[in-house]
Amino acid sequence: MYYIKYHLINFMKIIVMKDVRNLKTVISCLALMLLAFPPPVSSQDNDLSAVTVDKIPASLEEFIALRDRLAVTPQGGATVMIIACIMYTQDSELGEKCLVIALANDLLVKGGTYKGYALSFKDKKFLQKRIGKDSSESYIPRSYVSGTTPGQEYRLPQGKLEFNYSCNQFSGDLEQGVFKIFVRCSGADSPRPITLTRNSKGIWKAWGWHSLLVAIKAPVFQDDL
Repeated sequence: MYYIKYHLINFMKIIVMKDVRNLKTVISCLALMLLAFPPPVSSQDNDLSAVTVDKIPASLEEFIALRDRLAVTPQGGATVMIIACIMYTQDSELGEKCLVIALANDLLVKGGTYKGYALSFKDKKFLQKRIGKDSSESYIPRSYVSGTTPGQEYRLPQGKLEFNYSCNQFSGDLEQGVFKIFVRCSGADSPRPITLTRNSKGIWKAWGWHSLLVAIKAPVFQDDL
């Protein structure tokens, strides 16, 4: 690229020196340079509408009702996935069923968790390791709720729970039914990506989601002794 740019500039100098009046030729050269070296395109994130829920569901029926209401947008589907992870940290059996519901169908395997489907062996082990009952990082999913902080051990705030998202020019095309968004995390300096796909019923489900469970800033435990 530098070699081309160097010769284009020299070519322009020659033209200007030989024939200053030939403005048309100079303009043509300028146009050629603009085509060869277009200005950088911004990848700045654009905020999406926030998603708010009243509370974490206490049953499978409540979770499904929440899914049906929220998952009509990519950020709604991402919220459903995050809530399923939070529920998994509280009750692994219930949470696993919710995760089966929240994940894209092609990530699942045949099994008896919910309606003939189950998590893949790999995903189940990943969840157990990252946020299972024996994990020391089960707080990670709560960090996606606005208002949580490491200093408060990522405890969920009182009242409604809010989730904030953004997208950029590389997120994809909503009409194609595949879209990557970014969820703000109170334990990280940058938002975390999650890719979602839309099923035949118009419900957005998590597809590329493992980045949600990457390590974040450790909570600061309060010693009140």
